[in-house]
Amino acid sequence: MSSRRLTILASVVASFAVFGVTASEAETIPERLMEDLQHDFGFEEFQAAGVAGNLARETGNFRYLQELNPLVDGSRGGLGYSQWTGPRRIAFENWLGDMDPTSYEANYGYLYEELTGDYAFVVERVLNTDTAGEAAAAFMDGFLRPHPEYAHLDE
Repeated sequence: MSSRRLTILASVVASFAVFGVTASEAETIPERLMEDLQHDFGFEEFQAAGVAGNLARETGNFRYLQELNPLVDGSRGGLGYSQWTGPRRIAFENWLGDMDPTSYEANYGYLYEELTGDYAFVVERVLNTDTAGEAAAAFMDGFLRPHPEYAHLDE
């Protein structure tokens, strides 16, 4: 990944998070995500940054948890940090129970559910990366799987 791309990725994450914070200091969504991903999956800081950067990009820096312009006419579009769509959105909604679908607990909880279940292979892919850019690409390709026109890995 070029230094320009890495700089962009880092700026997305850094605009919300300061690397090296402890869980008790984590105040923003990316800070909490990075801490939890490092703790729960053994990600290095740069790997957690690659994942958090992807989710930040998917949601307009965690401002839009409901997809603004669904690609499929008549669909409800993506929901949550991962912009879960189709059957994955339905599974997320069923998993939620009474939880607020916009809460950190709901979104990280379901992300954890998927990364320890059907998407555990993505964790292995991320763990085998050497840069934030590689981690971002591994997570995007294996977990988010956006339409090629909307991948935006260069951001």
